[in-house]
Amino acid sequence: MKYEIWQLPLSNKAKFNHYDWIKEKPTITDYVMVYSGKCEPQEHIMDLLENLFYIFNEEHPSDYHAASLSVSDLVCLIDTNNKREWWFVDGFGFKNYNDDINI
Repeated sequence: MKYEIWQLPLSNKAKFNHYDWIKEKPTITDYVMVYSGKCEPQEHIMDLLENLFYIFNEEHPSDYHAASLSVSDLVCLIDTNNKREWWFVDGFGFKNYNDDINI
């Protein structure tokens, strides 16, 4: 399984805001992909997302040079069929963002 980390620029008003606080949800064109990699799929998607959150806050890969994973960032999970699933990093956990991403 592949994943991508997407972040909003500091100038975006939605940066660091919880999902429910954002009036106009950012679209993919508002974000910048800052990292991509591969990971082992897990039985529960939330376990995988929590693991990525830990890695990108506590044990950054040596080639990762962006900010730690934070509220308003996106994690895109890509399965072996290249199907993308988007997750918004919220104040507590993750929110599915597939309906809001507007690709």
